[in-house]
Amino acid sequence: MNNIIVPNWHPLFVHFPIALLVAAAGLLAAAFFWKEGAVRSKLYQSGLINLWLGTVGAGAAIATGLYASLTVQHDELGHMAITRHMHWALLTLALSLLTAAVAIRFRRKDRPTTLMLALALLCAAAVGVTGYLGGENVFRHGIGVMRLPGAAEHHHHSLFDQDGDHE
Repeated sequence: MNNIIVPNWHPLFVHFPIALLVAAAGLLAAAFFWKEGAVRSKLYQSGLINLWLGTVGAGAAIATGLYASLTVQHDELGHMAITRHMHWALLTLALSLLTAAVAIRFRRKDRPTTLMLALALLCAAAVGVTGYLGGENVFRHGIGVMRLPGAAEHHHHSLFDQDGDHE
């Protein structure tokens, strides 16, 4: 039986900042544009919680990503792709930290400031680019996968193949 060994913990951590920072931007935008009242305050507080947790998650994703970049095999082209992904990840973390700092400095009870909203939206865009580049590292460059099938190993599955034979 084959033993599956996770080469690094990075894939387990990356989805938290993606989900939380994008959700934070959406919640803060909703709070910014919502009419006054309790709903706006709850949207704002939820956005802040997602921002804090997403920032912590981004730090964990970067820490595990740095470890992964030192332990997975890659060629020169893969190294360039990892470096580009890492630069975007650091930009994302910087934007989330800046957004969090603005949230602390200019804290309101029920609504984000225009600056906080702009930074949160930039952070969500940056996490999107970072995630895309991370996916490219795996699916285009094969970084962090145990084996890539060769073209000779490819076979076709047909949805209409009744007898189970594969072409």
